[in-house]
Amino acid sequence: MLEACERIVGRPTVKDDRREIDTPVGFSSQEAWNALLMSEVLAFTVDLQPVGNEVHRSQLPLAEVRHVRTLDCRLDGQAPTLLHHWGEPKPWESWTHPTP
Repeated sequence: MLEACERIVGRPTVKDDRREIDTPVGFSSQEAWNALLMSEVLAFTVDLQPVGNEVHRSQLPLAEVRHVRTLDCRLDGQAPTLLHHWGEPKPWESWTHPTP
């Protein structure tokens, strides 16, 4: 992963420069992951999901978790294919939660 990231040297991520969002490396760390995974995963094993069935950052609080162990959840009665929190801070980072 580090080597893949280093190949995108000089290309900012969106958080650094929002004008870069529409470029092929607008989310440079994600693009590094994509390149790495696609170099290791056979194309026919990838299951493309329909566009529009994902839950993004602003919608996450509206998603209902029905079963924590299986991560079954619903948004407006539909099972999303992806829960996606882009940007920072990530909700699972310990420093984002106040300690009692």
